[in-house]
Amino acid sequence: MKRVTTLAEFESLREEWNSLLRDSASNSFFLRWEWLFEWWKVYNENLSLSIILVFRGPSLIGIGPFYVKNEPHGDIISSRRLMFLGTKEDFLVSEYMDIIYRDRDCDDVL
Repeated sequence: MKRVTTLAEFESLREEWNSLLRDSASNSFFLRWEWLFEWWKVYNENLSLSIILVFRGPSLIGIGPFYVKNEPHGDIISSRRLMFLGTKEDFLVSEYMDIIYRDRDCDDVL
């Protein structure tokens, strides 16, 4: 497993991301690398990229397209919220969000 936290790492995933997506039951325009990469470039302010990649040996078998939002609650307490890329608060939500994997890899990825 690997966690992607930088724009450069995210950018390098294009081919593998879309290839895995094409083979998954979640194959949706709103999960394409192009959609989520552009979404991230526009809406990433004060957010932390946290894409989870799952591997079997050298092969990518799963992608969890997430980011982390820090939410302050007063001066002392704060929390971190794991969100799907393509969502922001409750007002900006992509049509479809999911973890990307092939059916045969479901148990290993989840």
